[in-house]
Amino acid sequence: MILPSHWFSLQAVKFSYIAMAERWISGVIEGFYGRPWTTEQRKRLFHTMQELNLNTYVYAPKDDLKHRVEWRSLYTVEESDNLQSIIEEAKRCSVDFCYALSPGYDIVYSSHEEVNLIKKKFEQVKNLGCESFSLLFDDIEESMSDSDKQKFTSFAQAQVSLTNQVYDYLGQPKFSFCPTEYCSAKSIPSLDESDYLHHIGQKLLPGIHIFWTGE
Repeated sequence: MILPSHWFSLQAVKFSYIAMAERWISGVIEGFYGRPWTTEQRKRLFHTMQELNLNTYVYAPKDDLKHRVEWRSLYTVEESDNLQSIIEEAKRCSVDFCYALSPGYDIVYSSHEEVNLIKKKFEQVKNLGCESFSLLFDDIEESMSDSDKQKFTSFAQAQVSLTNQVYDYLGQPKFSFCPTEYCSAKSIPSLDESDYLHHIGQKLLPGIHIFWTGE
């Protein structure tokens, strides 16, 4: 489920259908661990999605090295050509291709160089025709480097600062964010009392949607 950022700023943090009335985002997230799908499998998926009236595909295979572990590296010419062909096929099937990056594995949030690397990575994919982006911070430890601790008062503040900068740099396109606390079970100490969730709900720019998986 993808929710508007202000949903998390509600005192009781309750679901609101009114908040979702703008547009239902329905589709598939390739965000699993293990062997990623092939190019042809993805293209066949888009045709199936079109038949089912699903409108969004999120590219986030955990074992694509340049999505997660080697997120700083740009795509080669061959990789770019392949990715562009996938994006173009998604468009032909009226599917919004969302490119996601998972830098939380080892990013230094306070580093201008690190932030610029994310901007360059997204810009590279944008030049391939991608119009929708996502930053994912799931399945990581809530820890910061010493330099991060000097600049930010919390893990949430570090993530929000980075995300808002990238979102603005790209011209505020379709954009989503996966929090580290992405479900009730991950919320510390609880869903209602999580300072992390309340901060991202209050401080993420309002055009950014948030992934939420429920319990």
